[in-house]
Amino acid sequence: MLGGQGKEFIGIVMGRNFTPGYEPNMNELQTMRDWCLLAEPLDGRQYCIESTVSSLYWVANVLWRQHVIIATCLQPELAEHCWGQMIYNVSLYMDDKSYRTDVCSAVPESVRDQCAQQLLP
Repeated sequence: MLGGQGKEFIGIVMGRNFTPGYEPNMNELQTMRDWCLLAEPLDGRQYCIESTVSSLYWVANVLWRQHVIIATCLQPELAEHCWGQMIYNVSLYMDDKSYRTDVCSAVPESVRDQCAQQLLP
């Protein structure tokens, strides 16, 4: 499945370098998105970006800062699915209200209402 491949893009693009302090730059994040955009049809691209964001979420919580995930979703390609997956991951795995508030404060205005509805009931 292409979504399964999306989660592998992180290691491939970063040369399997998961050293603490080394995080993907904007070009590497763009490469991951570009590879997802090669999928056909549209739902393949959507599933790929969701899988990539989910994997980035887990790695970012362990090694990097949350801004890595936010930077991934800033590009317009598949942004709706990217933000939706990020918010979903936070809703499933993070109960800390201040963490959730920080996430909703950091996302673009266009998704703040969705974020607040799902994370700050």
